[in-house]
Amino acid sequence: MAPSPPPREPETLAELGAMILRMVARGFVWKLALGAGIFLAVWIFHTFVLVYINEGFWASSSGSFWSSWLGRLGIRGFLQAPLVKALVSTTDAILATRGQRTLPIVLIWMLAPSLITGALVRMKVMGFRTWLSNVLTTPAWVSKTLRSAEPSPLTLPLFLFSAAIGLGAAVAFGAPAFLGNRPLVFVAALHGLSALAARLATFTVLVTRVTWNDIQRVALPRRPRRPLNPLHLLLVHLGLTAGLTAGALLPWLTVLGTLGIFVAVAAGTAVLVISLTRGRGPGRPGGPLVLLLLVMVLTAAVAIPVWADDGGWQEAGGTFTSWVKSQGAGPAVVAGVIPSLAAAAGALLGALASAVASAVAGIGAGAASAAAGAVAGAAATGAGGAASSTAGGGSPPAAGAGTAAAGPPGAAPPVTGTPAQPPPGATMPPTEKMPVVPPVPPPEPTPPEPPGKAKAEPKQPPQKKEPEPQKKTKEKPQPEPTQHQDDKEKPEPEKAKEEKPQPEPKKHEQKPPVKPKKKEGYLAGLWRRAKGAAKSVAGAVSATAQAAKDIYNDPSLITETAKNIGHEVKETAKAAADVGK
Repeated sequence: MAPSPPPREPETLAELGAMILRMVARGFVWKLALGAGIFLAVWIFHTFVLVYINEGFWASSSGSFWSSWLGRLGIRGFLQAPLVKALVSTTDAILATRGQRTLPIVLIWMLAPSLITGALVRMKVMGFRTWLSNVLTTPAWVSKTLRSAEPSPLTLPLFLFSAAIGLGAAVAFGAPAFLGNRPLVFVAALHGLSALAARLATFTVLVTRVTWNDIQRVALPRRPRRPLNPLHLLLVHLGLTAGLTAGALLPWLTVLGTLGIFVAVAAGTAVLVISLTRGRGPGRPGGPLVLLLLVMVLTAAVAIPVWADDGGWQEAGGTFTSWVKSQGAGPAVVAGVIPSLAAAAGALLGALASAVASAVAGIGAGAASAAAGAVAGAAATGAGGAASSTAGGGSPPAAGAGTAAAGPPGAAPPVTGTPAQPPPGATMPPTEKMPVVPPVPPPEPTPPEPPGKAKAEPKQPPQKKEPEPQKKTKEKPQPEPTQHQDDKEKPEPEKAKEEKPQPEPKKHEQKPPVKPKKKEGYLAGLWRRAKGAAKSVAGAVSATAQAAKDIYNDPSLITETAKNIGHEVKETAKAAADVGK
């Protein structure tokens, strides 16, 4: 059976779509059940927040709940007001109330679960330790990538123009004059940071690359395709993430966001014009920029002005029975259908997109390792051929024979008797002359070198062994020469003995891959050492408790122990004095 071709990265949108359909069909029932579970969980959660916390299906009605809750925690005074505003704005951002638009609610319920499921899938594929290491070393990776790239006049302009686009999207989604959902901008910025932690091995970048290939195939069919520049992709992604993060944190987004867009566009245009006219590449943004973005995301809070309102659980009577009988129970429950559907779709799409991107990244890594292995194998084959040619005297026929005899299993099949391998100058048709060519002693001007002939004669036995198969064919019908048959049967076990040690290297080759499985992971080592320390502490505590119990039962032990300690101290002092003398 012919081996199946190795997996290949999708190069067109059609190939990418086929790959997505195959991955969807693999576990469709399991994914459908997971989506149904997420739908029910989000529906219950949305109904609870809408009815109990927000006190009804009208927007901005959760102020009283959050103020009382913060008061129970002991947070009062000047800290309570901004926290209440932030919590109320977040509550309004995730609820499908009558005072909110539907589009931002759907987007935030799709983006938030997709962010979580995508991270979980990457964690499962990469391993928790590798995933955490990538997250912590993201600023260093970005800085190293930017510093190792060659200077280009498009470096800083690309970043500034992308930042302007990201800030414009933040204004459109977060400004009160437009959609007015600031937490949605914050979640989008977290998506950008998550893509940086994944080293841009995301579904969005994959779709961009495949679309670029299709555009070149249609617009420029005769020209070779040019891949996207990884540095340009990184700069665009950094700019978009910076713009979204700034939009999530700016206090007066409508004014400051619009002003920031104009400043970024003007600065990018000026830098591009100056760099092109002077022929110099602008400076490259380094790691401090990404560090600043991460610190801003972790330390800042979102604040949007809110307005309070009443209604909901307390208005219906404060009990489940009274709320079910109220007129607002039905609309409050129905309001959670759209967010629940969006959350289920977002979770499944996030997991699928992360799985597709991880699979494509794995295919690329496998192809790179296979190419490296092929190059190494070719180098080893060339080295073996060169070594055999030098051992045979350097003549062209000897080199050909050496490569044919010493070629590895993956090399071309041996063609020792064909005239195609030797160069055009060598016209030796049969294989009988091939073993005669390597020994050079046949020349006549070397009579005084008997040892040379003696050394050349042992190489001729292969010529005597060659006619032996002819004797075998002639002697087979003759039953008399039994001794010759016994002699011929004797080398067969020698061949078997020579063939038996062949499986041994396979066993040795199979043993090394088993050893890495026994290696202890970093977290497992920490857990083992923690358990050992806990056991030691427990032993010390038990010994101390036993000693205390003994002293409690027999107080005279204290005086005896003190006397013994005093005696030991005196003996130690005497010994020290003797040593000093």
